[in-house]
Amino acid sequence: MTNIWYMALLGLNPEIQEKIRSDLLKLCKSKNDFTPKFEWRTLLPYVQAVEFEFFRFSSIVGILDFHCSLKPIVLGGYSIPKGSLVAVNQYAINHDSSRWEDPEVIRPERFIDNEGKFADRPDLMPFGMGVRMCPGTLITKGYGFLLLCNLCMNYKIEWSNENECDQMVDDPENAVLFRFPKEYFVKISKI
Repeated sequence: MTNIWYMALLGLNPEIQEKIRSDLLKLCKSKNDFTPKFEWRTLLPYVQAVEFEFFRFSSIVGILDFHCSLKPIVLGGYSIPKGSLVAVNQYAINHDSSRWEDPEVIRPERFIDNEGKFADRPDLMPFGMGVRMCPGTLITKGYGFLLLCNLCMNYKIEWSNENECDQMVDDPENAVLFRFPKEYFVKISKI
């Protein structure tokens, strides 16, 4: 599903593709020398930031795993009795305007600090957290990074004029388990 979102969001944001391509060319000198490596992550903070901003925006898994409270607890002023099912609404957190300025805008710079380095944010939990975190977290992060590098270095992805994007998700009210973008068309050109 990451691929589907990456293609849609890159197609809608050509300036992001150009910035990633520019950063990659600074690192590898020419397109002919291009073989991305996972170790480049720390050298390419903008690519990491794009990856995390896409995770935030897409919120592919809207509601994280359900848990059962082991004892009564008060959380945020709400009483949660022992044995209650609780879940984290990742979509609500990732699109909360008190946490993210203009949450419906793609802005990778949210994850870049004042020194130009990648800055992880603890309020972004695309894979959950703790012992029940998604077992594919490291694979997805590595794959996502390499996918972004390869797509942006080798292809130009353009959003088709045939369909406009007023809302990325078909039915956001019912996109609880997995969020898919609306059907879309992109033009992919080798560069």
